[in-house]
Amino acid sequence: KMAKRTSAWLLDLARRDLEDEAVEAACQQELMKRKDTTARLEYQEVDVSENRIRWRSCEAIVGICLRCQDLRVVKLQRNELCDLAAPALSRLVGHCRELEQLHLSHNRL
Repeated sequence: KMAKRTSAWLLDLARRDLEDEAVEAACQQELMKRKDTTARLEYQEVDVSENRIRWRSCEAIVGICLRCQDLRVVKLQRNELCDLAAPALSRLVGHCRELEQLHLSHNRL
């Protein structure tokens, strides 16, 4: 499924009752929209909150995040993330030095 709001600074996949497979597909679609597949993305916020993702789609989400040139906020709260998501989340925190907020409340971590 595509992002419900389009904005140059926001990738919004929130509150859509999405599971891992749908989020992975949306992330892949987002990358495929670009002619230059190595170009940096403009998003400052990635919102995948209030869905039903577990851990599998975290790699795809982090892949998008690592391509953002000025990422500030990642919202993953109110999902079903478990400890298996930790390696991907650690990579996000380790590589995105400009990240100001990482929302993880109301998960299974």
